[in-house]
Amino acid sequence: MSVAKQLYQLQEVELELESNEQAVSQIANQLGKNQAVVRAQNELTLEHQRLEELTRQQHSAEWEIEDLVNKLAPAEEAGSRAIKTLGSTASTPGSLMRQSGLILS
Repeated sequence: MSVAKQLYQLQEVELELESNEQAVSQIANQLGKNQAVVRAQNELTLEHQRLEELTRQQHSAEWEIEDLVNKLAPAEEAGSRAIKTLGSTASTPGSLMRQSGLILS
């Protein structure tokens, strides 16, 4: 085999090796990007789960508040009526005591 032919073959091998190294570099770069995407997707999934849990907690708190408001409404209404009744029937403490029977008129 002539030296020129061997040099030509060596050049071809070097070009192929260079091309393969570039392909490996590109694949490694893509894998790195894919890993970053996978990490970001995992973080996003965790944050979605956290958001769902916080939303459930918020709804639960809202239901508790609504339940308490519904329980307090009748008591507030009764208290308001009692105050109105007291205001309309007794203009002075003495008249209130007479009405209750504590003072005989």
